[in-house]
Amino acid sequence: MGTLSTAFLVVALVFAVDQLRRKRERSARLPPGPPGVPLFGNTFQVAPVHPWKQFYELSKQYGPVMRLQLGGQTTIILSSYEAAQGILTAHAADTASRPRQYVASDLASGGMRLLFIPHGPRWRLMRRALHSGVSIRAAESYAPMQEAESAILLHDILTAPTPERYDAGTAIRRFTTSIVTTAAYARRSATGQEENVQRLYECMATIARLGRPGSNIVQYVSWFEYLPGWLAPWRAEAEDAHKKELGLFKAMFQRARAEEGPMCFARELAEKQEEMELNDSEASYLVGSLFGAGSDTTAGSFLSLIQLLIANPEVQRLAQAEIDAVTGGDRLPLVSDIPRMPYVRGCVKEVLRIRPVTSGGSPHLATADIAYGDYIIPAGSVVQGNHWAINRDLDKFSDPEEFRPDRWDAKEPMEEGIGSFGYGRRVCPGQHVAVRTLFIATARLLFGFDLKLAKDESGNDIPIDPNAYSNGFNSVPLPFPAAFIPRDADRATVIKAEYGRAISEVSKYGIL
Repeated sequence: MGTLSTAFLVVALVFAVDQLRRKRERSARLPPGPPGVPLFGNTFQVAPVHPWKQFYELSKQYGPVMRLQLGGQTTIILSSYEAAQGILTAHAADTASRPRQYVASDLASGGMRLLFIPHGPRWRLMRRALHSGVSIRAAESYAPMQEAESAILLHDILTAPTPERYDAGTAIRRFTTSIVTTAAYARRSATGQEENVQRLYECMATIARLGRPGSNIVQYVSWFEYLPGWLAPWRAEAEDAHKKELGLFKAMFQRARAEEGPMCFARELAEKQEEMELNDSEASYLVGSLFGAGSDTTAGSFLSLIQLLIANPEVQRLAQAEIDAVTGGDRLPLVSDIPRMPYVRGCVKEVLRIRPVTSGGSPHLATADIAYGDYIIPAGSVVQGNHWAINRDLDKFSDPEEFRPDRWDAKEPMEEGIGSFGYGRRVCPGQHVAVRTLFIATARLLFGFDLKLAKDESGNDIPIDPNAYSNGFNSVPLPFPAAFIPRDADRATVIKAEYGRAISEVSKYGIL
């Protein structure tokens, strides 16, 4: 063997030994976690229902930075505010990407859903394109629409056949849907039962189910991607969902692009489409993603807030006193009243804390090794802030299970101080629209109604199960009845008068 070959072998051996040493050192500094089984790790230990609650309990044993081995994927679950800030915010550049989600992203979204797109030039381009539809300036411009649709919501509740035992879910989803579709397409939902609305709901339910952590083993065992179709039923289901969704999104985008009338995000985007280098499918998905990000999530938060207000009548009383002091009791609250109603703002922030819709958080991909305390989070790890646990961090929130709107700084905007919109560079871009929609709905509902438990035919209270939530990527309350009692006849008259003005305001928009 020549001198050159010997030297090469020596260098290769030294390199291999050094890499093995580094790997062992990194393994020794991995965060702790529950033991798993060979090959599959902790995959089959993940709870099939509400896994974020299971992770919260595990964090009490393994700490706020916990490791799970899900197949070949190292996953780091963060369960404290300090850890989320110290990793996802402090290392925002190294956690800005997303792990590959074969079923929910590649198959069911054609790689075009902004939520799942990896960090890079394409993601930055689409995020910038989305900005005009959800920025603070855009959110402020939606105030007349939010006020009109919330007045219609109040009238729907007031005129319900049995407001003392009423499931307001359909009316509330119509309200949030109409705000989003009007902003996106200049077309609203009048009943919540329109065919396109029902198709949108179906698409969102499918992606929420397919995107839930643990929903499919192929998330964790990548070679399952190559199984034949008869062993991979998720493939046909996801591809069919994408075909339906893309067809719907493109039809709505192309119709909005061709129409004249009130400006909307779809038409704004169409005018910049060539400049942005977006094809029709990408532009259609970007506009359609507003619905998924802003309709069901906001409706879910508002329904959770109704439950919490019923369970905390003293909070209701204090919020109503603030609303009455600002409005004089003879007009509906306005979006412009936000600065003067810190307690109502606190109600909004508190429901986002205690009942986060994306309870398990969204997965980030570490693209470089991250040192945090004594731990090393290796590049290639999935890092996920468990909102359910973070929002119950005792170092940040005293009495975390208590619904306390006064825990929030009155000078702080509604978007700040809450991790429920995400962390780092993947924070939810629609948060400004969402909090304003929640504020106007909350303030106006409490202006007009007292909220109580509904009663059955025998006059007994119908309890609300606080654990009855859906099990998707977004977790929202299952249907429940409540009693909406008008506070007095004068307020009912105000609601009826505002309804007439609201119908006039929304008449310029088409129906979806």
